[in-house]
Amino acid sequence: MTYSNIQIAHLFATDVQTAKAGNMFISNGVIYSFGYHYELARFLDSETVLINNRGYSKTTSKHIGLVTQATRQFKQFFSLNCDFKLVLAQLQVLESKLIKARLPEIYLSQIQLLLNSYSDYCKYVNKAVESEILYFGSLTIDLDKLRALKAKRIESELKKENDLISKFIGFEVSYAKLKFDVLRLENDKVRTSQGVLLDLFPCRSLYNALKAGFDVVGSKIDSYTILENSKNFVKIGCHNFKKDYLLSFGANL
Repeated sequence: MTYSNIQIAHLFATDVQTAKAGNMFISNGVIYSFGYHYELARFLDSETVLINNRGYSKTTSKHIGLVTQATRQFKQFFSLNCDFKLVLAQLQVLESKLIKARLPEIYLSQIQLLLNSYSDYCKYVNKAVESEILYFGSLTIDLDKLRALKAKRIESELKKENDLISKFIGFEVSYAKLKFDVLRLENDKVRTSQGVLLDLFPCRSLYNALKAGFDVVGSKIDSYTILENSKNFVKIGCHNFKKDYLLSFGANL
């Protein structure tokens, strides 16, 4: 059976060992883009995935995005942030931009994110962070400026996300990368903002269970496991939902 690229990314996340899409495929639990020459991702253990983000084509970059989204319930490492030489080169470029920048906090934030990512990987593989990398942790700027920049960025991201939600609900797009997923009805199916189509019956069953206050963790909707059911949030596979949203949507099923 041949799947769509979105489906193959989600199948990889559910530990399917072999499957094929148009230009993505899974072999022995490893997912590839176009051929064996480009390994997209593999699991390092049952809860940790290594994603190869050294994409060199527009299509491969899209494949990286699909796998990243489909595995966000796991600990993720990215190849560009795990290699000492590559990380050092990126930090050196960012430092040169930081010195010349009118808004240096932008580059300081990127430096810190890269440092954190590399440090996490070093800890995972039980390796000490090199002194050449540690140097960049000493770079500082005015924290008040950084906080103001962050607030402005969050406001901009929220507007973009709301616009994307409107496009998804309005059937302008069939896929939307969001912080919290949303749903829409398509005839007798429910489509998630990650492009997954679900049958209506299990969706209604989940709504009834959530409304009744049942413990649904561990149960499945199709092949997707419910991983979390807290006071405010529900996690199903790689999908994150606000519980209030699911209850509101489910009331109309």
